[in-house]
Amino acid sequence: MPKGRPQGRRSRLVIRRVDPWTVLKFSALLYVSLYFVVIVAGIVLWSAATAAGVRENVESFIGELIASDNFKFEAGKILRASVFGGAMLVVLGSLTNVLMSVLFNLISDVVGGIGISVEERPRSRRRRRRLPNPRPLAPKKAVKDELGS
Repeated sequence: MPKGRPQGRRSRLVIRRVDPWTVLKFSALLYVSLYFVVIVAGIVLWSAATAAGVRENVESFIGELIASDNFKFEAGKILRASVFGGAMLVVLGSLTNVLMSVLFNLISDVVGGIGISVEERPRSRRRRRRLPNPRPLAPKKAVKDELGS
């Protein structure tokens, strides 16, 4: 480093423990928000597909594939299954993250945690670049009227 510049301060941090309660709260909020986004997007896409006639085309195509004359998607059953399945995924995902945090804490007791090096750099003063002086504008020439006035 050049001599004129101050050096940053380095510190080494070690993550030894992750609080399972915090992981549970964070995971639950994350998964619930994703859950609502997916449910709302599914409802919007279902409505758009129904309005555009895509759903009927897919139903008739699948009906031809399985040789059924009256194949129909039942929106109520699909929505109920999505709501129940998504709620189960929220609970399972949150519990899995809590289990992983407990495992991290147990392993961290054996190996000492995860080391992180952090460097705090001082803010450097930025010199203002001076804009070059603009050239003086040439004096405007008098424009004579074509009619001679």
